[in-house]
Amino acid sequence: MSAPLLPKKKAAAVIMQNTPEANSTLRAFGISVLHPVPDPLLPEETADHADMLACAADTETAFLAPGQNALRQELESRGFACRETAPLGKSYPADVRLNVAVTEDLAVGNFRYADPHLTEHLKKLGKRLLHVRQGYAKCSLCFVTNEAFITEDAGIHAALLEAGRDVLLIRAGGVRLSRVHHGFFGGATGLIAPDRLAVSGDLQTLPDGERVVRFLEKYGVSPVSLRPGPVTDVGGILTIG
Repeated sequence: MSAPLLPKKKAAAVIMQNTPEANSTLRAFGISVLHPVPDPLLPEETADHADMLACAADTETAFLAPGQNALRQELESRGFACRETAPLGKSYPADVRLNVAVTEDLAVGNFRYADPHLTEHLKKLGKRLLHVRQGYAKCSLCFVTNEAFITEDAGIHAALLEAGRDVLLIRAGGVRLSRVHHGFFGGATGLIAPDRLAVSGDLQTLPDGERVVRFLEKYGVSPVSLRPGPVTDVGGILTIG
């Protein structure tokens, strides 16, 4: 079954934080950029992160945090049926209801804390639920293909290896989020075509940048830098069509 985060052709639209340089680069590729509004219940540094506020379970159904009315209208105009979760919370684990990574056959997340309606929908779709301890599962996972991923999280790495995937484990701490916290590589990336990985920043600023480039080359995927400077967690670049 198709998964929006694994596009079969060039993306028509993505959901991501409103970042002017990245917006301009994506629009130059002919990609529409939809922005979630900041959720006042989330911490400021993640309040407008797409991977906290939205999850496209398939090409027809999206789950959204409350208050995302403009995003809901945009998605519905593109053929999605949208379902709303319970309000998110400022602290973990109430902030990770939607932080689930959905592939063609798997869903990776901490299903103790994921929205139960999302979980049930994924089961109905026939997805294998891969439970991990990391609640910020989508933040932590960069999609390369349906069979290949990049993560800093050892638990996700082990779970995906056991599921028969090829996974590159990189060092944590190289991705910026705020002045206080480091971010996740998955939150800085997103496939915008089967052979193009958008990256919010320059891969060469990462301690494992060269390893990432070689891993991408192995699968015929080229990085597209959306802006200069350090790789920064912008809450994911979520392809929706």
